[in-house]
Amino acid sequence: MSIKELRKEIHKLIDSIEDRNLLESYYDMMKIDTEQVSWDDLTEEEQNEIMQTKKNAEDEGIEFI
Repeated sequence: MSIKELRKEIHKLIDSIEDRNLLESYYDMMKIDTEQVSWDDLTEEEQNEIMQTKKNAEDEGIEFI
């Protein structure tokens, strides 16, 4: 898949999500990734929130990256 196609698919995925918390979590994760923050730099609360978001996404049938 090309970068252009991948971006398009990511946009479609984001546009299909109605859950504000899930969107905020995706945003936080993408922001963290671009800031080069490692998992160990996150607080335990932040790690737990990400893991809960992952579980919620999977429960909704959304593939979590």
